[in-house]
Amino acid sequence: MGLKIQYNNVAIILVMTAVLSACGGGGDEGTSNPTPRALMTIDSSNAESTTVAAFNGADGQKSIDIPVNPGDPVSSNVITRTTNDMMQSYRTFKNNQKTIASGATTTETFDCNGGGTYTVTETSISANNCRFNNLDGSYDIFDGSMVISNLQESGDDLSCTSLFTATITYNDLSMRNYNDVGVLINNTSINGGMSLSSSQSMVNAVCTTTSSINSDYLSIQDNDYYLSFFDYNNSGTTDTNLNYTYNYNITLDTSVLPGSIKIETISTLQGVETDPFPSSGHLRITANSTTPGVPSIIDVVFDNGMVTLTVDVDGTPGTDADYPKTMTWNEFLTL
Repeated sequence: MGLKIQYNNVAIILVMTAVLSACGGGGDEGTSNPTPRALMTIDSSNAESTTVAAFNGADGQKSIDIPVNPGDPVSSNVITRTTNDMMQSYRTFKNNQKTIASGATTTETFDCNGGGTYTVTETSISANNCRFNNLDGSYDIFDGSMVISNLQESGDDLSCTSLFTATITYNDLSMRNYNDVGVLINNTSINGGMSLSSSQSMVNAVCTTTSSINSDYLSIQDNDYYLSFFDYNNSGTTDTNLNYTYNYNITLDTSVLPGSIKIETISTLQGVETDPFPSSGHLRITANSTTPGVPSIIDVVFDNGMVTLTVDVDGTPGTDADYPKTMTWNEFLTL
C-alpha cells in the first residue's frame, strides 16, 4: 500500500458509497454529528508510529478492507460487482420512469441473487437481508437504507465526458461478508454523509478526471476497528497517463490511536499510479504536545521515492536532535 493510494481513496469511496448507498444506511440531516476525541499527545516516543498509523487510516484501507491493487485479497471485486449491479438497477428504475405514464409507481423492488430484496425510490435505496452470492462460494449480506440527493450522471468514460455528483446520507449502513463455509469475515457499518463529485476533460489527447469528497462526518467500523473523518475535504486528479495529484485536510479519529489528529496538505501530492509512493508533496500532522497549549507538528515531505520526516514535539523547531530524518519509502512504512 502506498500513500498515493490516498488519492485512489476518492475512487474507492465513490465505489464504496455507490454500493453501500445501494445497500444501506439512511440518514437524518437534522441529526447532530458526533465530535472527535481530543487531540492526542505526540512526543518523541510515538511520533513516527503515529505518522504511519495516520497514513494507513487516512487512506481508509484497513477500515473498509478494500485492497486497491489487482490480485489483492478480500472484497474489492465483490464491492465493484455489487456496485455495478445496484447502480444499474437504479439507472434502470430511472429510465423506466421516463417511459411510464404519469402517476405510475415510483418504487421498484429487486430480488438479490441469494435471497432478500432491495427497493429503489426516487431518492433512496433500501435493503432487507439482501444476500449476494459470489462465484467462490462466499457471500455478502446488506441491510439498511440511505438517501441520495443532488444526483447527476451524464457522459461516459470512452468520450471523456463522464460527470457524477451526489450527496449521500446514511445511518448504520451494514455489510456482512462471509467466507465459503459461512464464517463471518467482516462486519462493516458506515454512518455520516458526504458530497461527491467527479468530472472529466480532454486536453491534448489526455483524459483527466477531477474528483472531490467533502464531509462533516463520516465513520466506518469494521469489527472492532473504527475510523472516523471530521471536516474532511479531499480533492485530486488522475489522467489516462496514470499521473495523479492529491490534496486533503481532515481531523482523523481512529481506534489505533489514543486520540484524534489533524492532517493537512501543505503542498499537493503528485505521482504516477504505477509507483507505490508520491514523487513530490508535503503533509503536516498536528496534535498536542506535553506542554499545555503548545502543538506537536510532524512534517512529511516526499521527493522521488525518499521521505523526509521532521518532528517538533515541544514547539521549538530544530531542537529535536534526531530530525530531520530522510529514508526510503519502504523504510518509512516500517517505522
